[in-house]
Amino acid sequence: MHRPGAGRSHSSPARVTRPRNVAMDLGPQPVALDYIWNHLSPGAPLLLDNYGHLGAPPWAFDRYIESKGSRVIRLPWSEQGLVFKSA
Repeated sequence: MHRPGAGRSHSSPARVTRPRNVAMDLGPQPVALDYIWNHLSPGAPLLLDNYGHLGAPPWAFDRYIESKGSRVIRLPWSEQGLVFKSA
């Protein structure tokens, strides 16, 4: 039986490579975004739900993501944005 984290050193933080979805209807939450961003592996996708929603101005997310060296791709006909963490 495989246990998550088996064989991994506990001194190194876990890296997320699977897609992550973040509900953004409350606006950008820098502490939460920093935590999620720091645990993503380079190239990992991050889906921003409610990106562009009235309560969550997209330019605030754009500035945050651009400061990390990536950019948000607005998905057409939705209130979602897609980000791939830069290397």
